[in-house]
Parts: sequence; C-alpha cells; structure tokens
Amino acid sequence: MARSKGKNTHGTTLEPASHIERFFKSYPEFDFNPLHSSAAEFQRMRRFYGWRRDDLLCRGSEAWGAYRTALVKEFNRLFGTDEHDLLAWQTLCRFVGLQGSSSRGNFATCDFCREALHNRHFSLVDLVDARRHGDEPAQVFPTEEALQEYTKRTASYFPHDNSKAGNLLKRLLRRPRKDMAGNPITFPSDPPPENRNQKVKSQASKMKEASSSTKVKDARTTKKHRMIVEAFEATDSHVSVEFEAEG
Repeated sequence: MARSKGKNTHGTTLEPASHIERFFKSYPEFDFNPLHSSAAEFQRMRRFYGWRRDDLLCRGSEAWGAYRTALVKEFNRLFGTDEHDLLAWQTLCRFVGLQGSSSRGNFATCDFCREALHNRHFSLVDLVDARRHGDEPAQVFPTEEALQEYTKRTASYFPHDNSKAGNLLKRLLRRPRKDMAGNPITFPSDPPPENRNQKVKSQASKMKEASSSTKVKDARTTKKHRMIVEAFEATDSHVSVEFEAEG
C-alpha cells in the first residue's frame, strides 16, 4: 500500500493546508471525512486497511507515528509555537469554554491562562479538531477520570514527547508544580521567589535525577510498544456504534 499526494485533473499536486488532512490524503484509497474527529477517522482507516495488533509493527506503525506527528504540527499551525504569546493562550482558553479569555481581566497573563487550562479536563486531540472545524469549543469533562475513560475509549491519544512540538505546546503539556497543600507554585521557567528553600530544590533535583536514571532504559525499549498499543485502545464496537449513529 503506497502513500501518495493528491492530484487534480491536470496532474498538479494539491497540498491541503491542514496537516491532518495532508496525512489522511496521503492514503488515497481511504475516503477521509474532514468533518469527523481525527481520532475516529484514524480508527476507521485502521479497519479499512485491516491493520491489527499482530501486524501493526509491519504496516500500521508508520501510519500511527505520522498521524501523531500531524496532530502536533496541526496544533502548531492553529495555535502557534510562541510560549510568550498572550493571544495564543487566550485562544486556547476560549476553545475549552473559558469565558472572558479574550478580554483583559484575569486572563491578562500567560501564566494565568495556563493555570486556568490546567484546571480543565479536555482532550488535546479534540482541541485541535475544534479549532480545525470552527469556533465551537472542545468537550470538557467533569473529572480527570472521565477524561481518561473517554481517551481510552476513543483512542484520542495526543503525543507528549514529539520532536515537532513548539514551545507553546511544550509549556501547555508541562504540569504545574504544587506544594504539600495542593497549591500551584512557581513554574520552572519563571523567576523563583526570593525565599525559595534551596535545600528542598536540591533534594527535588536529586530525586528527579535518580528516578530518570532508573527509567530511561525501560522507556527507550517500551516507547514504541506503548505507541502501538494505544492505537488499538478504542474497540471496534465503540467506533462502529459511533459511525452507525452518525450515518
């Protein structure tokens, strides 16, 4: 099964503006519907080509990896890459239903917007689709558990370690640190407060270094397997019901 770029009747190559559309159209046999969620479309394409767990390493892993990279590139295209761009942070807030994000008020700083986003439970895949489809905000879930269940059911996995991620996305993915009472504290890239306890900082650094040294080997050997398994977390029954309802 060869990938190709779409061509018009005159043989001129057409390049869709969207990285998501560009990815799906590189598989011309598959009839991609840009109005559906990208996660659901990938699962439908997986079934169309007959990619299964036992042969994904041979035929589907390239597609899964390219799809995940397309998600990251599409985020960069739609929201930008500058972590200091206040308008970008306000736009992110608006697409998860945070009112007043385009006004001054409390949303006047990048850090406030980021903290507000970290208090919302939403899928980054849905966020990209929402922006790609129009002005309707992405679905927000009441709890982290509800979001995790939705992510697993629909295979809406967004890569957290893709090399194409811009600084804005990296900053968004970075979880805020909290103190023992659960209160957010200074972000890593922000100036530290004058009364910061250097001993605590040193201990945290040592713990992080020790943890990283014990995990890095396993992470390297299991990363590809995890990526492959994620592609099939959405069961055929869930996806087929979804498309029957839409049809």
